Amino acid sequence: MVDMSKWRAWITPITVWTFIVVAITGIMMLFELRLPYIKGFHEWIGLAFAIAGLFHLITHWRTFCSYFTRRETMLALAGVVVLMLLLSFIGGDEKGPHGPNGPNSPSTARESFEE
Repeated sequence: MVDMSKWRAWITPITVWTFIVVAITGIMMLFELRLPYIKGFHEWIGLAFAIAGLFHLITHWRTFCSYFTRRETMLALAGVVVLMLLLSFIGGDEKGPHGPNGPNSPSTARESFEE
C-alpha cells in the first residue's frame, strides 16, 4: 500500500501554486496583457494544475466525500449548477475577439468541412 502522507506533503503545495499561476496568467489574458509565450505557459501550467488537482482529490478522497453529507455543501453545489445553467443561456456577444465569423463559428466550421 502506498503511504499517502508523503504524497499529501507535496501535492497540496503543487496544487496551490499551479492554481495561482493559472489564475494570474488567465487574468492577464482576459485583460489582454500581452507577454511572450503567456498563452502556451498558461496552457501547460493548466495541464499541470489539472493533474495535480486529480492527485489531490485522490489523496484526500475520504475528506472530499464527507463534504457531501453536509447541507451547506449541497446548497453550494445547487447554487453553482443553477448559476451555470443561467449563464449558459445568456451567451456571449458577437463582438468577441474573433467576431461572428471567428474560427469556432458555425459558418466557418461548415466551410472547412465542405473543403
